[in-house]
Amino acid sequence: MKKIIFHLFCLSILCFFLNANAQQTFTTYQAANLVIGQSDFTGSSGSCTQASTNGPSYCAISSMGMLAVANQTGYRTQLWTSTITSNGQLPDFVLGENSFTDCSGGVTQSLTSYNNGVAFSPDGNKIIVADYNNRVLIWNSIPTSNGQPADVVLGQIDFTSSTSGTAADKFNTPQGIYVSSGGKLIVSDRFNNRVLIWNSIPTTNGTPADVVVGQPDFITSSSGNAANQMNQPWGVWVSPDGKLLVADEQNHRVLIFNTIPTSNNANADVVIGQTGFGVSTSGLSQTELSIPVGVTVSPDGKLAIGEFGNNRVLFYNSIPVSNGAAADVVLGQPDFTTNTQFYPGGAPSNQNMNRPYNVSFDLYGRLFVAGRDMNRVMIFGTLPSQQAELQIQISVGSATFCPGDSTTITVTITNNGPDTATGIVATASLPASFTYNSSTTSAGTYNSSSGYWNIASLASGATATLTIDGISNTAGIYSAYANIIQSNQLDNDLSNNGTSIDYDVNCPCTGTPTAGAAVSTANPVCNGVRRYRRYINNVANSFYLLSLYCYLL
Repeated sequence: MKKIIFHLFCLSILCFFLNANAQQTFTTYQAANLVIGQSDFTGSSGSCTQASTNGPSYCAISSMGMLAVANQTGYRTQLWTSTITSNGQLPDFVLGENSFTDCSGGVTQSLTSYNNGVAFSPDGNKIIVADYNNRVLIWNSIPTSNGQPADVVLGQIDFTSSTSGTAADKFNTPQGIYVSSGGKLIVSDRFNNRVLIWNSIPTTNGTPADVVVGQPDFITSSSGNAANQMNQPWGVWVSPDGKLLVADEQNHRVLIFNTIPTSNNANADVVIGQTGFGVSTSGLSQTELSIPVGVTVSPDGKLAIGEFGNNRVLFYNSIPVSNGAAADVVLGQPDFTTNTQFYPGGAPSNQNMNRPYNVSFDLYGRLFVAGRDMNRVMIFGTLPSQQAELQIQISVGSATFCPGDSTTITVTITNNGPDTATGIVATASLPASFTYNSSTTSAGTYNSSSGYWNIASLASGATATLTIDGISNTAGIYSAYANIIQSNQLDNDLSNNGTSIDYDVNCPCTGTPTAGAAVSTANPVCNGVRRYRRYINNVANSFYLLSLYCYLL
């Protein structure tokens, strides 16, 4: 009997660690904790000032803690460089305008029209904005001044053009943006009824996309409601298990692809908001949607949908695996059958919404809800009280080699304390053009499909390592990213929570190696597989030791 009781005790400890990354709890009609863009929850007017968000449509939080809010009617994107801790906290910089009081817009390297989407690279060093001028702008470093000019433009050949089109290098009103752990850039192209995918973040103007979803090819733009069609898609996201989610706005549904498509015209696997594919009716219930605009998934698998038409956010405790699944929680409304703007009497409060757009989670599991017609961003959830300063580093076996060669990246997370860190989630992947072979971890589990690395607990002063092996496929320069996207403890230094390293896959094929000769030179021979010294950390996984100890008793 004592042995059985002790086994149950061990099991309870294991369950505690496995559930340690459940950060925030959300309940129906929950009140938001903070608001920005307004001084308090009673305001909803937009203006061209530093204190106001003017038609916010999209928000994103980088691994380094920077918040970006895209403003539709303000023709700008506002940047907060520090964690939001108070109502009305002022942004530090603005992009798309030369100052916080400008709302004129334009088509230049530093002026924009409606800003409808924003995202960061996984390392937090690049910011990407969808501009109504039928283009996407990329800043290769985080701006440190107002109106800083962009470095790269997609959808146009230069920074002064704004024509729409249907091709691999054109847009017709780009909207949602997301960058995967492996560096794939994903953009919803609204009025072309499609989603475009680049295998890496482009570095030159007008780079064409590699894959199109929602259309059979890059020249077709018709709408539809089949599993391989879309009607004005908006928000896009990739889940912790590697699924692509698309808010298909005018079909009143969210599409789920079990993997990020690698070829054109892929079929979605699951649909939310409809009973099946081929249906596109609007509705108001626990299973129906009306004009879903934003979609996001937390690192621990919670799904949130910003629903413009029903003035609410639907919350799912996990990503549905069957069509027409019911939501678990609704925010902004008292129940699943009410959709009143600023319920109940039309005045804004900390519980109600008006035309919410995009939704996004931060490092601590707080939910950010941007609302164009309420001119504010609502923040649901609280900051943790314990502290653990985490940092992430990346190294490679070699940064220069040939197509067909193998390579290794090693990612290290260190907890600088003072408290034990729990519920850690990081992402790390080889570039999207590489073929994954294997991986090893000293702690936690790694999902090669999504690049998510989960660590239940890391003591103060301890480190954990992840080693990933793969093979390069195509010549070019690529980036491998690693970042920390979740922790249950407050991190007071977010500057070291994201990192990256570049690969140069491009060497001349000049002959074959001499038979039997050891290859030790730094200059690789093409079409061969080089050997690298693989670093393997032998610190045993704490979960494994605990379960083994319990078993042997």
